[in-house]
Amino acid sequence: QSISNVTVSYASGDRCSFSDVTGWEILAPGSPSVDAGRDTILCSGQSIVIQAQNQVAGVAYTWSESLSSSSVIDGTVVTPTTDITYTLTAELNGCATTDSRIVTVITAPVVTLLSSDAFYCEGDVINDLTASTTSGTITWFNSSTAISVGAGTTYSPAGVIGTSECFYVIANDGVCPSLPQGPICVVV
Repeated sequence: QSISNVTVSYASGDRCSFSDVTGWEILAPGSPSVDAGRDTILCSGQSIVIQAQNQVAGVAYTWSESLSSSSVIDGTVVTPTTDITYTLTAELNGCATTDSRIVTVITAPVVTLLSSDAFYCEGDVINDLTASTTSGTITWFNSSTAISVGAGTTYSPAGVIGTSECFYVIANDGVCPSLPQGPICVVV
């Protein structure tokens, strides 16, 4: 915004004229404000909504993404598989402003069950269940109660005597949990 002194003159056909110096406020269209949202850290497989924050009527909002420069529709749910930047452009009266939202994707650990379902007769020695992970700590859960029953790459289901129990495992590296693997069942 600015205020300038402007001289206004008027002359009519009968030789009358008028002149005045006055201060006028001349408003230049400003750049619109734009807010792409907060930078985000996701675990692999998680989704977010890409949406302009604090939108103003009359402002045109467009999104693009860094990996392919493709456009993204405002309000779209995205599930990025790698780090990506979404750039929001707000345009009003020919003036444009941009803001970016950086999405960092952390790869979750992968857990693999190495044991398979097992059938035992009463009195048999029940083998430990085993699993491996790409990172983090493995936790074993009872499938019917979802209660943790052990931690580590092996679990001894010794208390299963005379019953049938199923288990699943999750690995967690302190940031992202793996997808659950299982169930694996022990039938006595």
